[in-house]
Amino acid sequence: MTNQPVPYLHMDAQQLETHRALMQTQSSVAELVSHLEEAKDVDVKVGALWGRDAQMLQTTVLSPTEMYKVAKQYGLDEQCLKIMSISGYTDPVVILSHWKRITETVLNSVGANKLEVLKAKVVNLAHEFNHASNRGYFPLSFVLEVLIRACLKSPAMTYESLKEWFTSCMRECGIEYDLLVSELLHLVNAVGESRWMICVSGLYAKW
Repeated sequence: MTNQPVPYLHMDAQQLETHRALMQTQSSVAELVSHLEEAKDVDVKVGALWGRDAQMLQTTVLSPTEMYKVAKQYGLDEQCLKIMSISGYTDPVVILSHWKRITETVLNSVGANKLEVLKAKVVNLAHEFNHASNRGYFPLSFVLEVLIRACLKSPAMTYESLKEWFTSCMRECGIEYDLLVSELLHLVNAVGESRWMICVSGLYAKW
């Protein structure tokens, strides 16, 4: 990183922690952007800007807005969520758009282990965001709907294996039982109509 002057002496403990987290995130964004170029995964429209952006990430302390713009340009949705969380920017629509891209990338990929990849992704993000100060960045209702739909679309997934997989995922995410039941009932009874041909109590029988 550059030796740009940063007014550390005028920061309190919370500001120092925020700055440290932003620097760690910028380092992660820089590394991911570098890997994208090496793998030739950079979109043609932004490819010409890659050298400039990669250098900027390595040599300049970016503001949260600048860092978010770069991360979004390269499709780094998880990093975008982290930047939003650190900087305290909460926009449910934007948060949901990042989650949609994250989950769709997994579900649209080629491979036989999509459900396990999806589970690992969700659990990892739950560990990052599923606590009191960051829960707004973990849209539980959306996550539950994605997980259940993915299960029901899997031809190899029996009802028993669905229950086992789903409850295992929720335990590893650290979601409270009462909150889960409430959110599932909300999904089942959305707009007064039954949306799922599943038994909520059955899903949690083995909890």
